[in-house]
This record gives sequence, structure tokens and C-alpha cells, in this order.
Amino acid sequence: MGLGILIGCGLLASASVAALLLVPDLLPFRQLPPVVEGIDEQPGVDGRLLGHFPYDEATVEQLVPVEAGI
Repeated sequence: MGLGILIGCGLLASASVAALLLVPDLLPFRQLPPVVEGIDEQPGVDGRLLGHFPYDEATVEQLVPVEAGI
């Protein structure tokens, strides 16, 4: 029984390593986040900058006016 558990753990570890090597998106540190000009702080490995996740910039059509009191 102990040999079976050892073989099972070895297979699981091998499959995990193979998945990480074959699917590089599973490793966030392999993708370098973009640098933001004018900010000395560098984005983290998950893309957050100063605690915020990156989002695409809004287009002019997506902008709405905001009045006082809203």
C-alpha cells in the first residue's frame, strides 16, 4: 500500500510540472506586467499597481457626464 501511495504522489507531481511547462499562462510570474510612465512603483506579478488591477482605458463613447451630488 505504501508503494502505491508513493507512485501516486510521483505521478501527481509529474503531471503538475508538465502542466506548468506546457501551459505557461498558469505561471503569472512568467508574464511581465507593463511599466507605467511617471510612476516609480512597479506592477506586481499579478498586474496590480498600487493595489489596483489594470483595466483598459475607457473610450470617448463610454464616458458619461457626472454632475454635482452624484
